[in-house]
Amino acid sequence: MAPLTVMIGTFTAPNGDIGGGMDMEGAPSESHGVYSVSFDPSTGTFDAGTLALRADAGAAPGAPSPSWLRWNPNGLPVMYTNNETFSEDHGPGSVTAYAVHAGATGVQLALLNRLSTLGTSPCFVDVHPEGTHLAVANYSVDIPSRGGSVAIMSLDPRTGALVERTDWVQSAVATEPHIVEPRSEPQEDGTSLLTPHTHSCLFDPTGAWLLVGDVGNDRVTVYAFDQATGKITKHSEALVTPLGGARHLALSADSRFLYVNEEAGGRVHAFAWDAVTGSLTPLGPPLNTLVDESDRGVPGTGTADLQLSPDGTRLYCANRGSNGGGPPKQDTLATFTVDKTTGSLSFLAHTNVNTHPRHFRIDPTAQWMLFTAMHEDTIDVYRIGEDGVPTATGERLKVPTPTHSLFVEPALEDALAQAAKL
Repeated sequence: MAPLTVMIGTFTAPNGDIGGGMDMEGAPSESHGVYSVSFDPSTGTFDAGTLALRADAGAAPGAPSPSWLRWNPNGLPVMYTNNETFSEDHGPGSVTAYAVHAGATGVQLALLNRLSTLGTSPCFVDVHPEGTHLAVANYSVDIPSRGGSVAIMSLDPRTGALVERTDWVQSAVATEPHIVEPRSEPQEDGTSLLTPHTHSCLFDPTGAWLLVGDVGNDRVTVYAFDQATGKITKHSEALVTPLGGARHLALSADSRFLYVNEEAGGRVHAFAWDAVTGSLTPLGPPLNTLVDESDRGVPGTGTADLQLSPDGTRLYCANRGSNGGGPPKQDTLATFTVDKTTGSLSFLAHTNVNTHPRHFRIDPTAQWMLFTAMHEDTIDVYRIGEDGVPTATGERLKVPTPTHSLFVEPALEDALAQAAKL
């Protein structure tokens, strides 16, 4: 198989400036934006990386902290990134659209346009399956006590560029026992309210629903999506464990089951998903993801990314221990077997990984898993065994503060290769 191109998103500045509040251990990031690198799936090794986008001052067309990446689903050579800013110096967060083309040193990005998300620390982006709209999860808004939100933007069907914001919805607060960060001001009825922090958003394959995970209000909210107007309306919700924090969502290929990991709780939930009624039904109690359950609740201990294997038989959940001073022994990947008939999970194995495994990506051949170890400035390669459990190969690529990775789609890869020959 021919080499594949991997795009890598990063944080571009030190903690307290840009980066969604993540602990950068006080060291400034040396990243300049999005990187592209060649990966050989026949050997599981990288070629030298090349800078696809510069985000530092004076180097157009950069944008700060592109920490999450998405392709246009209609085959247009367009990439969307969030800009996870939260400081007064850099203002509210934004989403940027880039045209993708073949450059002399690899895949290159050219600015199309950018729109504000009307919030701070936008941390997740998803695109409607028909490519008509984009959704972005704002971890916070400009007033911290108001918490997170969701913004919807329309897309130009010809160019893939961002057109306008069509909706913006404040995430709901919740009363006890779902309390993580109580609002600073007292409430009139004497209750303590939760500050929501929206962390993920996912269009279902029908395009009729937008599912939103929130680590602050401990729930997945289902919004009905009106494609004609680009508006969302709250329809239903499903709760996770109080203080658990619903971080990421993984939908089965047949759209019958949804899996949700708890950022603070170190658990994973399985739900039955009904795309007709827009409802989630718990399939049972959540399963533990941590190596040592006695660490649950220790600051810095919890989960990060969640993904299903391409064949749907394994669910993977990244655990973080050394984030913010937690126990390093929790830096692992938990592997679960999936019953594709019932949606139920069974724990299979833990794999030790590098510090702070914020994200991982399975390659198109399903042989390799790429881990972004943000605090170690590396992308680490693991081989996926016949049992579905990954093991370290020792292959490692140095990339400053990596946060996300995305393989170039095969059709786009072919088009870029042809363009490079002209």
